[in-house]
Amino acid sequence: MDMAQTGQQALASQSPPHRNDAALLMELAGTLGLEDETARQFAGSGRLSLGDIEFALHTNDRSAHPRQLIAEAALACPPQVERSTWHDALLVANEAAMISGEWGFVVDEEGAASLVMRVTESMQTPACLRAVLEGMYELCTAVREGASALPTSQRVSQ
Repeated sequence: MDMAQTGQQALASQSPPHRNDAALLMELAGTLGLEDETARQFAGSGRLSLGDIEFALHTNDRSAHPRQLIAEAALACPPQVERSTWHDALLVANEAAMISGEWGFVVDEEGAASLVMRVTESMQTPACLRAVLEGMYELCTAVREGASALPTSQRVSQ
């Protein structure tokens, strides 16, 4: 099974949040301290860039009720990290991520990673969504920094 293709197919079936989610995203933007224009763009698209990490909130079109959001944080393989080292670091992080919650990494053909999480209806509040995005940011940053700190020829062992 091609995990990258499967992950990309799952993401392709998702849409930006529905219009009725704009108010929720504006509230979330306020808790994140976003400037007015950035907040409006985020509320309209569900997308936000923080440094080199791209965040997106999608609705899952395949689930009618209860409606679910999918949170995604995408980051590229650091240029100084060999692709095999990057993949190994993501596999190790994925094990812990999947044990601790409903999230996991997928990798595309270019080696970019996306951390994807299902956000249940009960978590669709500005405070919970902020915590989700912050947690995703922290995990993505830790994986990137950990992989970057390894010698170029060293692989992560499990």
